[in-house]
Amino acid sequence: MLGLTLLQVIETDPPTVAPSIAPTAEPLFRLTIPAVNFTYMEGIAVQETAEGQTFVGYIDAGDSIAYNLNLPARGIYSIQLRVATPLGEGRIALSDWETFLDYGMIRDFSSTGDWNTFEMFSTELELPGGVWTMLMDFLEGGFNFQMLSLTLLQIVETDPPTIAPSLAPTVEPLFRLTIPAVNFTFMEGIAVQESAEGDTFVGYIDPGDSVAYALKLPTRGIYSMQLRVATPLGTGRIAISDLDTMEAYGLVSEFPPTGDWDTFELFSTELELPGGAWTMQMEFLKGGFNLEMLGLTLLQVIETDPPTVAPSIAPTAEPLFRLTIPAVNFTYMEGIAVQETVEGETFVGYIDAGDSVAYDLNLPARGIYSIQLLVASPLGSGQIAISDWETFQEYGLLTAFPASGDWNNFLLLTAELELPGGVWTMQMEFVEAGFNFQAIGLTLLKIIGTSPPNMSPTTSSAPNASPTSPVTFDLLIPAASYLYMEGVTVQNSSEGTAFLAGLDTGDSVAYAVSIPASGLYKLQASVGSLVGDGKFVVANWVTFEEYAFIDELPSTGDLSQFDLVTTDFDLPKGPLIIQIEVIEPGFSLESLRFSSTEAQTTTPIETIQPSGNFTYDPTEIPTEVPTQIPLFSLEIPAVNFTYMDGISIEETTEGVPFVGYIDLGDSVSYSVLLPFAGSYRLQLNVASPEGTGQMKISNWETFEDYGMIGNFPATADWVTYEKAFTDLELPGGELILHFEVVEPGFNLESLVISLLEAIQTLAPSESGSNPPLFYIDIPVEDFLYFENVEVLNFEGEPYLGSLAPGSSVAYSVELPSAGAYKLHSGVGSPDGKGAFGVSNWETWTEYAFINNLPATGSLTSWETVSTDLSLPAGDIILQIEIYEGGFTLQSLALELTEDLETNVPIGPIETKAPIGPGESLSPTRSPIGFNETMSPTGPEPNPETAVPTVTQTEAPEFFLFIPAPNYTSSNGDFGLETAEDGTQNVAFLDPGDWLGYDISLPYEGRYKLEANIASQAGNGSFVVTNVETQEEYAFVDNLPVTGDWNVYESTTTEVTLPDGDFTLQIFIVESGFNIRWFSLELLEATGGGGGGSSKSSSSSKKSKKSKKSKKSKSSSSSTESSGKASKKVSSGKASKNVSSDTQSSGKASKQTSSGKASKKGSVASRQLKKKSRRRSFANR
Repeated sequence: MLGLTLLQVIETDPPTVAPSIAPTAEPLFRLTIPAVNFTYMEGIAVQETAEGQTFVGYIDAGDSIAYNLNLPARGIYSIQLRVATPLGEGRIALSDWETFLDYGMIRDFSSTGDWNTFEMFSTELELPGGVWTMLMDFLEGGFNFQMLSLTLLQIVETDPPTIAPSLAPTVEPLFRLTIPAVNFTFMEGIAVQESAEGDTFVGYIDPGDSVAYALKLPTRGIYSMQLRVATPLGTGRIAISDLDTMEAYGLVSEFPPTGDWDTFELFSTELELPGGAWTMQMEFLKGGFNLEMLGLTLLQVIETDPPTVAPSIAPTAEPLFRLTIPAVNFTYMEGIAVQETVEGETFVGYIDAGDSVAYDLNLPARGIYSIQLLVASPLGSGQIAISDWETFQEYGLLTAFPASGDWNNFLLLTAELELPGGVWTMQMEFVEAGFNFQAIGLTLLKIIGTSPPNMSPTTSSAPNASPTSPVTFDLLIPAASYLYMEGVTVQNSSEGTAFLAGLDTGDSVAYAVSIPASGLYKLQASVGSLVGDGKFVVANWVTFEEYAFIDELPSTGDLSQFDLVTTDFDLPKGPLIIQIEVIEPGFSLESLRFSSTEAQTTTPIETIQPSGNFTYDPTEIPTEVPTQIPLFSLEIPAVNFTYMDGISIEETTEGVPFVGYIDLGDSVSYSVLLPFAGSYRLQLNVASPEGTGQMKISNWETFEDYGMIGNFPATADWVTYEKAFTDLELPGGELILHFEVVEPGFNLESLVISLLEAIQTLAPSESGSNPPLFYIDIPVEDFLYFENVEVLNFEGEPYLGSLAPGSSVAYSVELPSAGAYKLHSGVGSPDGKGAFGVSNWETWTEYAFINNLPATGSLTSWETVSTDLSLPAGDIILQIEIYEGGFTLQSLALELTEDLETNVPIGPIETKAPIGPGESLSPTRSPIGFNETMSPTGPEPNPETAVPTVTQTEAPEFFLFIPAPNYTSSNGDFGLETAEDGTQNVAFLDPGDWLGYDISLPYEGRYKLEANIASQAGNGSFVVTNVETQEEYAFVDNLPVTGDWNVYESTTTEVTLPDGDFTLQIFIVESGFNIRWFSLELLEATGGGGGGSSKSSSSSKKSKKSKKSKKSKSSSSSTESSGKASKKVSSGKASKNVSSDTQSSGKASKQTSSGKASKKGSVASRQLKKKSRRRSFANR
C-alpha cells in the first residue's frame, strides 16, 4: 500500500489525492506504511491476496511486529489500520521498542466478513516525536493486517509522562518507567498466561525461576518499585540484581494477599538502583504469586555512585579493583545444590569431595589478589583447589576454614593468590567438604607487570598440601565389588575378607571409577600368589586401550595371604570402566587402590560409598561365601532429582534433606546411568505413618512403564525411615526414571538401584556360559518404513498388529562384524499360524524363513522364537515380510553367536540405536513408502531362491502414512489423547493452532490426502500449507459427522504438492474435531523422481513438548527468509503446551482441590520443572 498526502498545490498540477485516506481538513503530518514493511517481526507471516497485494497474516496472540518512525512532534495522532477480520477479533498493544513505554491499546475491530475483505479502523493516541521504533504486540489474533497510517491531529507542547494510571504517584515524578511483566528479555521457568479479560501476565512462578528486563535509567538514585501481583496467600520473595555483573540491589517480599490468582493489586518498595543501560534480573526465591506489571519511579538522585561491594568482604581502603560474586551465580556446577537461609539468602550447600563450581571472571591485570570467601563450617573443615577451567592451570589451595559452629553462621576466609588478568573461567574444586559457601570477593592488591607468573599462593598452604599439585585422589575398591565379571568366583578368607579366586586365562572383571583429572596415577593391587605366578592386563573396558601389563607378582605362600604389587600409568579424566583381564592364572585378587602420584597424604583413603558409586561395607562381609553380590549398585539422595513437580524439599532435625509434602499426582525424576539392560532391585527409604503410598515408575522421555512400587512399611511417624522394595526390568544406558505419585502418605529420603541380573551383555550364567559377543534390542515400533501394519498397544507395551500377507516392515541396524547371529522374535499367535521372511531391504538377500511359530493362545500373549542366520557387518536394513498372517510381533533382538572376523571385542561394544524419525538413512538408498518400486537401486532377485511376494494391481507408486502426534513443529495449546487401543490423537484444537510435519516427496504431482477425523457434529476446517513458502495446497471443510470424539472416519481431498523436502502445515481454521492420522497417496506424477519419506512420522513414537521454554531469549534472528518467524518463543512469550481443560483460571493447572498441579495423563503431565541441581551417577 502506498499513501500520498498533498502538502502544497502547484497551480499547473492538478491534485491527485487518494480519497480513501484523505482527511476532511489538511493534516499537519501524515505517514503511511505498508504492514509488510516492518523492521522486526515474530510469529506472523507475509501473505498475498488473489490480486497480488501483500499483507501480514497468521497473527496469533503473542506475535509482534515493529516499525521505524520519525514523527515531527509529540502530539495526538490518528492511527488508521486496514484490517480483515471475519469475527471482529483482535487486540494490539503499542509501545516503544527501546524504552517499553506504553502508548495505548487498539481493540474492538469491526467484522469485515472474511479474511480477504480489508476495511479501515481508526483510533487516537498520544505519541512522542523524533526517531523511535513502535512495537505492536498482538494480544489477540483473529485478523489480517494490510496497512497503517499515522496522522498528526494536534501538537502537544510539552511531553507529559505516558504512565499506566494505576502506577502514577500523586506528584509529578522525576522519571517513571512502566513495563508489562511479559516484556522480559530473558526468562527461565515461568510461563506467560492470560486472564479471562485477555490481559497477559507472568505465572507458574516457582523457586529458582527468573526473568530479566532491559532498563535505561537516567541516574543512580532511590527508586520506588511498583509491582502488580496476584497472590492468594500473600506469598512470594524476589531478589533484584544486575544480570551481567551479579550485583545485588535488594529483596522484595511481604506481598499483600489478593484472595485469588486473578485479582491483581499494587505493591511498592524502595531500592537504590544504578543509572544507565543495564539488565535487571528478578530471581524468584519463593513462588505463590502471578506478576502483571512493574513500574520504576525515581524519588531521589544520588550524585555519585558509591561502591557496590558486599560489606562483609569490603577492604578498609579503596582497592585498585574489586569484584563481588554471589556463590549461586556460577557458570557451571557439579554435585552441589543451591540452598536458602531462613532470611531468604541463597548459598551453595550439599558440598561433597569431588564437587565443583566455576565462575566467569574479567580481571584488569595479572596481580596479587585477596580472595575472600563467606563460608559456614561447623568444624572448620574444607579445602578448595583454584584453577583455570580451560587450561587446568592451578593457582592455589584454600585451607584453614574458620569454625563457625553451625551451617548457617557465615564467616570470612581470606587468602592471597596470584591470578592472571583478562577473561577466563575460575574453577573451584572441592577437595574436602564440611562447609557451605555464600559469596566470593576478589580484590586486586598489587599489579604484576610482565614478569612470569608465579602460580603458588603468596600465603603458606596447609602443612601437608601442595597448592600446585593436582586434586588429591585416593580410591580403594574391594575386588568383590565389581561391575561386571566373567569366570571368577568370590571366596572369603579366614578373617572374613572377600576376594576373587578361581582366576583362569581369559577371565576378566571390571570396575567403575571416576578420575578427577587427567594425569599419572598409581595402581596398588592386593594379590595372593603361592609362588609368584600370575599375569594380568589393566585396560579400558570400553575402548580396549591397555594401561598396564603386570607380570611380576609377589610370592605370598597362600592364595588367601595378600601383598601389594604397584604400577604407574596415565589415566584420562572422567568416568571409566577399568578391566582386569587374566593372562596367566595362579593368583587371587583382594582389592585395587587408585591414587594420584602426588600429595596423597592430604586426603584420607576413600572407600566406595553409596553416592553414585558401588556400595561395599567391609564390616558387613558374610562369614560364608555370599550367594549374591550386586553387579552394580547406585544410591541417590531423594533431593538429587533432575525434575520435580509439586513436591517440596524438607530437612530433618539432624539436617538430612528429604522429599516431603507429597500429594497425589506429584512427580519426581532422576537421571541414572545403568551399565546393562536387565533385572534391577529398586529400594526406597520411606517414612509412612500408616504404611500408605504408591508410585508409578516410567521412562520420562519415552513414557515406557516399568512398574509400580507400594506396600510401604508403617513407620508410625514422618521421621522414621524404613525400606520398601520392588524388582524392575530396566534398559541399559542413560535414562531418566520418572516416579509419579499414585497414592500419597509418605516422605522419601533416598533410593537405591541394584543390578540383579544382566539381560543384555550378560555376565556368565550359573552354567558358565559366556556373555554374547554382541546383543541389540530392536523396538518393533522404531521401524524405518512399513507397509500395511499397525502399531497397537497392550498394557503400555507397543506391538505390531494387522499383519497380513504382503505386509512388511524394515529396521536399520549396525552390526559390528560378519558372522552367525540369532534373531529372537517375540510373537503372539493363538493357534501357531503365521510365517514371515527376513531379508536385506537393499540387496534382497534372504536371511531366513520363519514358519514354526508357537501357539500362544492369544494375539497379546507372546513367546520368543529364535532363528539362526548369517549377517554381514556394517549398516544394513532388515526387512520382515509377512507371508501368512494370524500373529502379532512384540519384540526383536539380534545376538552375535559366532564371529567370522578377528577383531570382536571381549566385552560389549557400544551399539547404534535403530534409525528413528528424522535420522539419516543408508547413503545408498532413500526409504520408500507403500509399494514403491525397488528395482532401480538393487540387483534383480534370484528366481531360484526368492520366496513368493504378494503383488497388488494398480498399486500407488508412493504412499506415506503420518500419525498426527508425530509433528515436528507446532503452535497452540492443543493436547494429546490416548485411546483404549493405545493409539494417540491430537485434540483440543483451536483456531490458529497448527501442526508441522517434515516430509520428503519423491515426485511433484497430484496426491490424495486422507485425514482420519473424529467430530461429533462434523464441525471444523483446516488449511494445508507449506510452512516455508506459505503456499496453500488445500482447504478441508468436508469433515465427517462421527457422533463421538472417539469414533474416527476418514475424509479425502486431492492436493498438488511439490517434490523434495519441506514442512507440511495443518493450520486450524475452525475447531470441533480431533485428528488421528493422515496419509498421502501419489495419484499422478508430473515431475521430480527423488526418494521420498516422512522424516518424522514413519514410527508411532510421539513428539513431546515442554510446557516451559527454558532460558528463552527473544530475537529477530528466528525469522526466516519468507518472513515467517518461529513461533516457539516470542518476545516475552514462553512456549507452553497445557491441555485445554486447565485454562479456566489465570493459574492454569495449579488450581486443584489439593493445591497441587493436576495430571491429565497426556503430554502435559510430563511438563515438569527443571531444577538447578543436576547431580546423579551420570555426572559424578
